[in-house]
Amino acid sequence: MWKVQRVKTGEFLAAKFEEATRVKELAWLNWEARVLHKLKDTAQVPKLHFIGVESSTKSHIMLMTLLGPSLEELFEKCKYRFDLKTVLLIGVNLIKIIEKVHGQGIIHRDLKPQNLLLGGTEITQDTIYMVDFGLAKVYRTNNEHIPYKQGKGMVGTVRYASLATHRGVEQSRRDDMEAIGYMMVYFLRGSLPW
Repeated sequence: MWKVQRVKTGEFLAAKFEEATRVKELAWLNWEARVLHKLKDTAQVPKLHFIGVESSTKSHIMLMTLLGPSLEELFEKCKYRFDLKTVLLIGVNLIKIIEKVHGQGIIHRDLKPQNLLLGGTEITQDTIYMVDFGLAKVYRTNNEHIPYKQGKGMVGTVRYASLATHRGVEQSRRDDMEAIGYMMVYFLRGSLPW
C-alpha cells in the first residue's frame, strides 16, 4: 500500500499497485475492487475511489480511503499486551463488522490483525476498518449458500485459519468467526499456541 495525494483536491488516499504482467494479477485487483463496490454502503469498510491503469507505468491501480495503523502495529507498540476490556471491545466490534460483510453475501477468508486498521482521521481514529478483500468470496447467490466441498486448497493466513480450512473444507462464515476467535486469543495471550 502506498499513500498518495490527489493533485486537484489535496486529499490523501491509499493506493494499491499491481504490475499488469499477467492476466491473473489483474483479476485479483479487479476482484477486490468488485467486492469493495458491493460493500460500498457497509460501515467500517474502506471506500473505493478509483480502479484503473496508471498511464506512465501501465500498472493497475486501486485508490481507497486512507486509514491508520493496523491492530498488529498497535499490539506491537503495546509490547504484545492488550487488557481484557480492550480485547472484548475489539471482539464485539469485529463481530459487528463481519456480520455486515456476511450480510452482503461475502466471506473475507483472510482475517488477521494486519487486515484490521484504525480510521485515519481524528474522528475515525477509534473505529476499526476491515481491509484487504483480495481473497474474499461470495458465499451466497440468489439466496443459495455455496455447497459444502472437501479437498479445497489453503486460502488465507495459516496462523489464523480455521480447523476446517486446514482440513480442506470449503470456507464459509464459520471460518471468519473462528479467525476472529483466534485473534482474540492472540490479543489476550500475546501469542498463539501454534
